[in-house]
Amino acid sequence: MQNYIVSEIYPSDKGSMNKVYELLRKEGITLDANLDHTCAIFDDELNVIATGSCWKNTLRCLAVDSAYRGTGLMNEIISYLMDLEFRRSYFHI
Repeated sequence: MQNYIVSEIYPSDKGSMNKVYELLRKEGITLDANLDHTCAIFDDELNVIATGSCWKNTLRCLAVDSAYRGTGLMNEIISYLMDLEFRRSYFHI
């Protein structure tokens, strides 16, 4: 299994945010207007292959590219976001 790195995506990074939006659109998910943190996993060509976001104590906009399903990427995204939520003192997710 390949090791993937989850990267934080800043709202000011319009290029990466557009890639997140495109993955969500491809997977039939709408980008939520209320987000305070977004992260993504990129492939070797810098395409977003998995993403997730949160707002306060809720996880939102979770998606994995259909070509990568079954590779554990959703686990990586959720683990990253849960760790972030705990560090921000949100214990009821």
